[in-house]
Amino acid sequence: MMRSSPWFFHLGPIACLVLAFYVVGLLAIHLLQGSPWQVWGNELAHGAVPLLVVILPIYAFWRVVAYHPAWSQDYRDWLRNTPWTSEQPLPFGPAQPTWPELAALLVILFLAGLVEWSLFLSIWCAVTVVYVGTQALTATARGRYAWGYATWFTGFALPVVWTSPWFVLLVTVVMQAIGRGALAASLRELRAQTALTCEQLPFYRANRRNREVSLDGALLPLGPHLSEHRVKTRDAWLISVAVAWAYFAISLAAARNGNVVEDGFFRTFVVILAVGVIVVRLWRYVVTGLWPPISYRGRLATRQWLVPGYDRVFAAPLLVLGMLFVGIYLAPGTTVRDLMTLSGLVFALLLVGLGMGPGYREWMLTAPGRLSPMQPDGGDTRQIQ
Repeated sequence: MMRSSPWFFHLGPIACLVLAFYVVGLLAIHLLQGSPWQVWGNELAHGAVPLLVVILPIYAFWRVVAYHPAWSQDYRDWLRNTPWTSEQPLPFGPAQPTWPELAALLVILFLAGLVEWSLFLSIWCAVTVVYVGTQALTATARGRYAWGYATWFTGFALPVVWTSPWFVLLVTVVMQAIGRGALAASLRELRAQTALTCEQLPFYRANRRNREVSLDGALLPLGPHLSEHRVKTRDAWLISVAVAWAYFAISLAAARNGNVVEDGFFRTFVVILAVGVIVVRLWRYVVTGLWPPISYRGRLATRQWLVPGYDRVFAAPLLVLGMLFVGIYLAPGTTVRDLMTLSGLVFALLLVGLGMGPGYREWMLTAPGRLSPMQPDGGDTRQIQ
């Protein structure tokens, strides 16, 4: 059972051809110094590098997808019927590069370093990010979210330290260690899940608890079945920090190249994010959730300006709006301090949008209000999942 992808057999000859052009260009640079052929070799070598930056990461992605059982249902079904454990090698080849592949990569990186140090870093970082990212994605899909967060934070550290090559190498070494840990974790989780029966799977038990059927199975669930739709506090903090860190890394890299972005680009993104948080919360809780128990004209007529049990849903959007104006005022430029302020603002906006109450289930079951006609199935709360 050879795990391979048909298009790889088309990619292999192309990679060899590009590498041949690259080597010929390097030879022309170092052996034909002072001749017109040296200029031609320099252009040939530099022209082949962008292709290598694209082809080698594609190969790194394929190396994980083609050999990791998590990406193949047939492979997992076959392993389920074998005594294989995560401590043993995979039957059809490892899901990480072998020593011959690493040796070939080192040769390419050495040749790239002969031309220019930045070419070496570009190829090495591209391969590392794609390979480790694919391993982390595989582990995250198996429920190991910590490896996904670790890859996210270290990956976006590369733009921050890009001006210091040795720090770039240090970050990539840490990412490679994360990739190995993610691979081991995904294989352990894979074996643990394939060893479980259907009744033992966590999601099956959760769905079974949510089903309230009579003994003869003839009656449908009678109460409202509302899912929480609220991110856990820990996840809200992690997601907010992750997005803020990515925003800071990208904006810092863009600010170093001042001609790439226009003035106000960074603040525009924050404004769009804030508007998105406000719109999503109001749409979910108010437009398609519960309408006010009394109309706004009725509030004016009865002078009942506030309905505390209902109006608490507007606390988060108003807080987001206030933080937006304060943050934009405190960060008028594109200095590092301004970017840090805006990144903190991104963190605060997402934390309020994701983690601030009330929870959707609590809101729908306890808040005074009228069911919105825009709910799924015309307001039938039994169908809201």
